[in-house]
Amino acid sequence: MEKCKNENCHGMMAGTAVALSAITLIGGAALGTCMYQKVNSIYKAAIEMQYGSQANFEAYFEARMTPEVRQQIDKGISETITQLKSQGGATDTANTTKEENTAAQDSSAQGSQSGKLTQEEIAGFIGSTPNFADKQGNILVLSYVDFLCSYCKKLHEAETLEQLSQENEDVSVVLKSIPLFGEQSEAGAHGAYCAAQFGGAEKYYAYVEKAFSKQATSESDVIALAKEIGLDEAQFSGCLSSADTKSAVSEIFPAASRKFEITGTPASVIINTKTGKYEVIPGAYPKSYFEEVIKKVRG
Repeated sequence: MEKCKNENCHGMMAGTAVALSAITLIGGAALGTCMYQKVNSIYKAAIEMQYGSQANFEAYFEARMTPEVRQQIDKGISETITQLKSQGGATDTANTTKEENTAAQDSSAQGSQSGKLTQEEIAGFIGSTPNFADKQGNILVLSYVDFLCSYCKKLHEAETLEQLSQENEDVSVVLKSIPLFGEQSEAGAHGAYCAAQFGGAEKYYAYVEKAFSKQATSESDVIALAKEIGLDEAQFSGCLSSADTKSAVSEIFPAASRKFEITGTPASVIINTKTGKYEVIPGAYPKSYFEEVIKKVRG
């Protein structure tokens, strides 16, 4: 980490109102929560003035992060975005092109939500999607991603969810693909749905791996991925073009949004499948934060 250029680097929660706003908003970007392009550009200069560089700020911020501070940040982001939307100043990345979304840093800025689910609701949200490694556990990490989302890819490449499943006997993982970015994401999400129908856990998560790495945006690309993992091409293609598939996939995100107040990706719901208790993690947080929430939901 480079040496800070400003003597005020030690006071993360102190300083001017501009610096505080920068901490609240850009801090979310350092942790994988979604930001808006307009807000990001406004506060970039403030970060550089206060910490010397964005890299300095992110390293300093992450080293001093606690669950309590994370909750404060999520709350601040949510309140600020609500204000921007009311002023017509925010760009919701769910309605932008892939290029615009990359600049805006993938929409997932909402505060942490918690509550209880019935057994019927839990089964409904899982649907036909297999568990990672075909593993069942009392604690379920239900993660919503878009294969074109940069922070989703970051979470995937960190193997955060995979490690949680491998290191905790009672933790299982289900990954749901949603077309957050509209038409350019639909082929990948439809392909994931079809891989779940015909491939089982092994081939479904093999598809997930390739979908993140290849960034497929067309049906022909997705069919090529299916062939690579050994799915029947004719069967897969028929599923891909099916109206039932498109209808089922189109409802995944709205259903999650209604229940969990999810507004973007990645978003993970930690669920105790015995008690129904759940808590939402909005963003590509490190494994340690997932573990804190799992501990809370488990208890």
